[in-house]
Amino acid sequence: DEIDEKQNRLAFKKGLNELLEGINNRDRRILFKCFGIGLPRAMKPVEVSEDEDLSIARVSQIIQNCISKMKKNAEKKNIKDLSKYLR
Repeated sequence: DEIDEKQNRLAFKKGLNELLEGINNRDRRILFKCFGIGLPRAMKPVEVSEDEDLSIARVSQIIQNCISKMKKNAEKKNIKDLSKYLR
């Protein structure tokens, strides 16, 4: 229960970090804001653009680049989904 949940979180973080390899901190921060990772809710692109002082188009480009890089990392590391890291 509490120990299993802690192990699951650590395994999930490990898998997520493998997917995020090669993505710089600013782009990770933008990705996390758009998907609400570590936040109470996902932010709208316009909110992220204002918060990061970027255009909405640039925020979209960053998100697309991050997703593309994550897909490449998933293929390279043979990660089908993060559920394999959960027990």
